[in-house]
Amino acid sequence: MAMPTYVMSCFKLPRSLYKDISTMMSNFWWGGSEGRNNMHWISWDKMVVHKNIGGLGFKDLEAFNKALLGKQLWRILTSPNLLVSKVLKSKYFPQESILQCTLPKNASWIWQGLLGARSLIEGGLIRRIGNGRNTKIWDHKWLPETPTGKLSTCRTSNCELKMVDELICQQRWNRNVIFRYFNKEDAEQILRIPLSLSGREDSFYWKPEAGGDYTVD
Repeated sequence: MAMPTYVMSCFKLPRSLYKDISTMMSNFWWGGSEGRNNMHWISWDKMVVHKNIGGLGFKDLEAFNKALLGKQLWRILTSPNLLVSKVLKSKYFPQESILQCTLPKNASWIWQGLLGARSLIEGGLIRRIGNGRNTKIWDHKWLPETPTGKLSTCRTSNCELKMVDELICQQRWNRNVIFRYFNKEDAEQILRIPLSLSGREDSFYWKPEAGGDYTVD
């Protein structure tokens, strides 16, 4: 039985619909037919458990819906020149990032669903440093070796550094500046981050995947 994958990639479905779809899938699996339901030997909650830990590997519909919406959010974030990205930006976040914008009261159902998946994206999102011009030292997650992606160094009142490119000199990390303002652990992690020799812009990548791209199985 096919799932409405396309619809789930555009809209957040109501929970009542998750229940209806999961009931139909469960009935189909256990050999039920219209007007007659066979015995369900295990509950749906156990059917969605991964096969490696004793389940049947069916998809949790609500989690799958959120993951698909997260994929659309990822496209908007990483491909700002797409028509859909431009349209949504002009309407909902013209002066800020999609990661910081608030949900307006008159937001469309589509936009509500997309922002509902933002927490999922934020959990694995990290900055890949190119020239450092678009990455904020103290606000963005850009240290790939730390659990949080952020610096552990506390910012002092006399530190005026804001952007990562202020730590770079002639396409190399400025060791003197880095060791002056950051603790040893942070400084050593920064120095291990490769820099772009071509001066490419900073970008986002998805930390849970080795290739850095957000995917949905």
